Amino acid sequence: VFFSPSGILHLISPSSLPSPDGRLLSEVYDIRRVSSVRQIDREIKDNADVAVFASLPEELPYSVREAEAVASVYEGRAMLKCGQDASRHALKAISGNAPCIVHLATHGFQNPPEGGTDAFNVLIESMRTSGLRMNDGPLTSEEISSMDFSATDLVYLSSCRSAQGSVSHDGVFGLQRAFKKAGAGKLLMSLWDVNDIAACDFAESFYKLLNSGNDPAAAFS
Repeated sequence: VFFSPSGILHLISPSSLPSPDGRLLSEVYDIRRVSSVRQIDREIKDNADVAVFASLPEELPYSVREAEAVASVYEGRAMLKCGQDASRHALKAISGNAPCIVHLATHGFQNPPEGGTDAFNVLIESMRTSGLRMNDGPLTSEEISSMDFSATDLVYLSSCRSAQGSVSHDGVFGLQRAFKKAGAGKLLMSLWDVNDIAACDFAESFYKLLNSGNDPAAAFS
């Protein structure tokens, strides 16, 4: 089942909803969330190269362990940036030559937009008041949207509430829109808070399944 949300439906995870028999819908159906039908046939390439970033290890102590675990799955094919090396400059440097997979373990941020009552201004401002906290400062959604991730099949954001933002009929203005506008094929994000230890364990399991031939939806399930 392919699910292409609109408006407020962007803030719902259909996979987590209960079915009539009490199981999760993801246990009954193979649910694939897409931005548009154009994404249906885009899959992760074999022998994928990976860029892994772990910022703010003093606040997220398991982020480095997570990044190292992901890089070990793709041994010899991973670029690993941790701590001071996981900077805005380092992420911007791969723009236009980004690998197949980009994994980011850090804090996201989403501050209230200052667009007044004008809906359009609120959406535009949302791109300036949301983003990722990198080691050398914030990288806004507006900045990310101007980068080139068109060669990247999967961006994995291991951060709290990274899928949230200001909702309109055009989608969610924030990190979701930023990476989609930058050309990324698939996004793995969270609508909720993420436990640091659980995020580390899940990421390692996910990439082991992905690297063994599963597609992202199957690896996620």
